[in-house]
Amino acid sequence: MQNELGIKGGVQLTEIASSYLRESGIEEGFIITRIDKNAVRQPTEAQAYLNQAVPGTGILLGGVYPDGRKAYYPLKF
Repeated sequence: MQNELGIKGGVQLTEIASSYLRESGIEEGFIITRIDKNAVRQPTEAQAYLNQAVPGTGILLGGVYPDGRKAYYPLKF
């Protein structure tokens, strides 16, 4: 799928349990390829970047859906 979408790595969201992800409008299946200016290639990287978020600030998730739609979502912590 990575070759078809033109991406290298990423983390696909299969279940969205977090309320801040749901509230942002992210749908299941979204593949996170960037968190702010950081490339995301594996789940441990995504978790580390999210853990670094400071309460009261925001981050930007960028990525693509399996159908090729690109999307960006601002998240507030």
